[in-house]
Amino acid sequence: GALPIVADVKDLKEGDLIKIYPYKGEITLNDKVVSSFKLEPETLLDEVRASGRIPLIIGRGLTNKARKFLGL
Repeated sequence: GALPIVADVKDLKEGDLIKIYPYKGEITLNDKVVSSFKLEPETLLDEVRASGRIPLIIGRGLTNKARKFLGL
């Protein structure tokens, strides 16, 4: 899968070794924050963990049915 990020990259140069922190919404270079971003939609990380949006929707549906059956 892929994690699309939209961020300002004007302070980055080709060959820079960066670290991306998706939960913080930060991109760092030499431990200094060079750009910030917000993931859109907010469920994007859930979609990545589920290997896609469709598996996430199916999984949530199955979970809700199981919870209802179990009375949770």
